[in-house]
Amino acid sequence: MLIAQVHYVDERQKKKAVFDLLLSMVPIRTLIFANSKHTVDYLDDYLYNSGLPTTSIHSDRTQPEREDAMCVPFGYLPLGSTF
Repeated sequence: MLIAQVHYVDERQKKKAVFDLLLSMVPIRTLIFANSKHTVDYLDDYLYNSGLPTTSIHSDRTQPEREDAMCVPFGYLPLGSTF
């Protein structure tokens, strides 16, 4: 099942809003799309340093790294960027 939600948040509060939203949910594999590789890496670092298991996927990663990221254990949160 795919569930799409839109939350309007002030630019300065976005990463905290993502963190709070993820904590409010039952742990589930989640994809978060961002508009740049830099944003993906920044959000990945923020969530990881906040205690959430994460991995990122974007075009600077090799294909085997991307495939490994998609095969992470249940509960991990792969982050992806649009290309």
